[in-house]
Amino acid sequence: MEVLLIKSKPGLYGAPGDSYIDPHQSVKRAIVTHAHGDHAWSGCRRYWAAKPSEDLLWMRMDDDAQLKFLAYGKSVSFDGVEVSFHPAGHILGSAQVRLERPIESQCSAVTTSSEKLLPARDGPQCRSV
Repeated sequence: MEVLLIKSKPGLYGAPGDSYIDPHQSVKRAIVTHAHGDHAWSGCRRYWAAKPSEDLLWMRMDDDAQLKFLAYGKSVSFDGVEVSFHPAGHILGSAQVRLERPIESQCSAVTTSSEKLLPARDGPQCRSV
């Protein structure tokens, strides 16, 4: 069985898509679950995050940061791995991240750093993915 995520020094590493989730140091591709400082570090080459976190992340990052945002439920492909964001309910824009490699191995992984299961006043609550 293919492994989509492994624990590494910079953060959770998705080798098949060459990306890190909430890395703690500079990497080529960072997937950010939410805009808190211990999850959104500056200095990475390119960032991907959920669209509702856009304003918060622009305030946190350097002016030359390359940020890309996806609406909840939409996906982008990194080397055959589909990456999508889904509400986590922690703070505005927080997300569960789903990685899926449907064609070759039909395997998927879902991770989040923080979640809220109770109804939220300021955004969507965590939903099963």
